[in-house]
Amino acid sequence: MSLIKINYHQIFGSSHDENSPFSIDGIGFEPESVLNSVSKDLIYYQCPAWKHKASRTFLIKCPVDINLSVDLEQKTLHSSNLNQWQFNEYCHETFVENWCSPEKTTIQLSIPRFIFWTNQKNIWIESRPHFNTVINNNLIAVSGWFNLSSYVRPISVGFDVVDVSKPIIIKRGDPLLEVCFYSNDLNSAVSLNKEDLPKKILEEMQKRGRLFSQISSHQLGRDIVKKQYESMFKKQKSKCPFEFMWK
Repeated sequence: MSLIKINYHQIFGSSHDENSPFSIDGIGFEPESVLNSVSKDLIYYQCPAWKHKASRTFLIKCPVDINLSVDLEQKTLHSSNLNQWQFNEYCHETFVENWCSPEKTTIQLSIPRFIFWTNQKNIWIESRPHFNTVINNNLIAVSGWFNLSSYVRPISVGFDVVDVSKPIIIKRGDPLLEVCFYSNDLNSAVSLNKEDLPKKILEEMQKRGRLFSQISSHQLGRDIVKKQYESMFKKQKSKCPFEFMWK
C-alpha cells in the first residue's frame, strides 16, 4: 500500500500575516481523521467500506465562535459577536451581484483556512460538506476538488445558507467541512504533516491573488490573462482548473 504525503499550514483570517494575533499555535484545530473523531462503539465502526473512507477523510474545525445574520432587504451580512476587524478578516459576501436572495444566499468564510501541498504527482484534494452543519450551523459547504500536485491555494470555502431567516451560529470546535485526498491508487494511506509555509509557495499564491484582482477589476484582457495562466500551468499534465474562464 502506497502513502500520500501531504504538508499543511494553517492561516488565520484572509491575509497571510504571520504577526496576526490569531496566527499563534494553540488557537486553531489540526485536521482530524473522521476515524479518530468518532466512538469505536458505533455499529458501523468495523465496516471495511466506511473505515476505508473515514481513515482518509479529515475534519476541518472552526477555531472561534462566529454568529452571523443575513439582511435580505439590504443584502448585507452582520455579526453579533465579532468586532469590525474580525468581521473583515473572517466573513465575506461573495464577489457576485446575486450572492443574496431568498432562493440562494452564499457567503464565504476565511476561517478556518488551510493550505495543503505535496511533492508527489497527481494528488487530488476534495473539500466537501460536513453533514452536521445543516442542523447545527445553518450552513452547508460548497464542494469542489482540484489537482494539488499542480496547483496550491488556500482551502477557503463558500457556504450556502440553509435558511436566511435564521441566524448562522458556529461554535469553536464545530466541524465545517471535510477534506479528502486521492491518488491513482485509492488504497493509498494519507499522512498529514504540519509544516511552515515555504516562501516559494507563498509567492506563487500572492502572484495568483494579484492576477485575480486584476481579473475582477477588468484591468487585463482575457488574452493576457490566458497567457499568464498558461505560463503558470505549462508544465502540468492535468487540465487547468480555470479553463472555463476563457471558453
